[in-house]
Amino acid sequence: MRGNISILRFLRFVLIGTVLTTLVMGGFGFLLSGWEGMINMGLWGIVLGLLGSFSGGLAMLVQAHYWTGYSERFGRDWFKKESEGEDHKPDY
Repeated sequence: MRGNISILRFLRFVLIGTVLTTLVMGGFGFLLSGWEGMINMGLWGIVLGLLGSFSGGLAMLVQAHYWTGYSERFGRDWFKKESEGEDHKPDY
């Protein structure tokens, strides 16, 4: 995955996660205590949304850049071991 696309996906992930968390928690606060509750829970939604979506976005970047191709590398090594044979001599 290219760097520019990764950064844009990360920012989109953070923005959508924060907005959705703010809306859900603000709506819950509105149901509990009206407009004041919506404002207070909306602020909590912003904080928790940023925290959660930022850590989720970082996990997405790690997955995209580190784990991409893992199965390909494992499959290539396994195929080489099966086709060429494995040396069963001990390493000592």
